[in-house]
Amino acid sequence: MPAFKNILLPVDFSSNTELAVNKAIDFADAGGADVHLLHVVRSKRHWNEPHVNEISQLEQLSKLLHFTSQNVRVDAQIVSSHSFENAIVEKANDIHPDLIIIAKNSNRKFFPIKKKIFPGHLAKKSRCAVLTAKPGSLDNKIKSIVIPVRSNIPKRKLELLVPLAWKKNITVYLVSMLNKLNGFADYDASLSHTLIETFRLLKGEVNCQVFHEIISGQNIARTALRFAKLVDADILLTNPEEIKISDFSGLDISDMLMRDSKLQVLTIEAENTLKIM
Repeated sequence: MPAFKNILLPVDFSSNTELAVNKAIDFADAGGADVHLLHVVRSKRHWNEPHVNEISQLEQLSKLLHFTSQNVRVDAQIVSSHSFENAIVEKANDIHPDLIIIAKNSNRKFFPIKKKIFPGHLAKKSRCAVLTAKPGSLDNKIKSIVIPVRSNIPKRKLELLVPLAWKKNITVYLVSMLNKLNGFADYDASLSHTLIETFRLLKGEVNCQVFHEIISGQNIARTALRFAKLVDADILLTNPEEIKISDFSGLDISDMLMRDSKLQVLTIEAENTLKIM
């Protein structure tokens, strides 16, 4: 299984929390990992008053994590903030986690104006990898990963892929999008070259099957999601720009997934890319 040594786990004690905790257990390094439980309150109570119920629930989650894996060290904190997303970013800036896990039990929302956390925003602000998962991914083994590739070698994606794909029999799909409105006549040949170079680089780093394809579409998020469903992928590894379904509505790929979807979306800020000359 994938291994991460420092995980930030926002919890709200809803049905999302059980899924998030299970994902933390799956992704934590068996040799030892730190899991930081973070509960954000927007309470009308005076902040100095004790949050007895929340403290008790955090203690129960800590015991569960310790019981599941003795090598997991758990830190728990309650913070008050008007913005759940900003509170997570502040904590991430403090502890520099390898992974932030966001669980979502809801079905798709066509106009998610009440969303508290936007995975793309969170990945961009925190500079950390953000995993978004639905209940359908619970206990699902990772067998295939889809990675969109554009004009640059996605260095941070490839670095993140290593702990995900060290196990044999993982299949990785590198995909680039051809805008079907422009057609092949206006196709940038450097995109194909970058795709092939990424393929060669990846083949030398991981012991798994790697395929590369050019797919037709207009929106990279919709196109990558369609391809991920086509190959029955378990993880879609994106950056914040590639997760957007609509800027107007705020929809992202995770909003398009039904509750029973096994597809997990792993988003990381696209920086330090390698440019093909």
